Amino acid sequence: MVTLANLATHPVVWQRYPALADALQNSASPQIRNVATLGGNLLQRPRCWYFRAAEYHCLRKGGGHCFAISGENQYHAIFNNQSCAIVHPSTAATVLVALGAS
Repeated sequence: MVTLANLATHPVVWQRYPALADALQNSASPQIRNVATLGGNLLQRPRCWYFRAAEYHCLRKGGGHCFAISGENQYHAIFNNQSCAIVHPSTAATVLVALGAS
């Protein structure tokens, strides 16, 4: 239930995990950081319009291929990607994985 703002400015986080503190401090806007929680940041839904649209049965939903690879793919991971090109919207998740979190 800790907010991104509180976690980003916590002295222990700055001392032991400066990359996480920096990432959180640069997430979203100050207004969002003051109310958004770390759990909420990690549990965001992917921002792929094919995944979210009911009319596309994409790879992530059990379909045969990823529509974003050959279609609209702004904000996707399309380079050297042979499967789902969806990216996770969480700023904290990337740093936590780099720090060995699971």
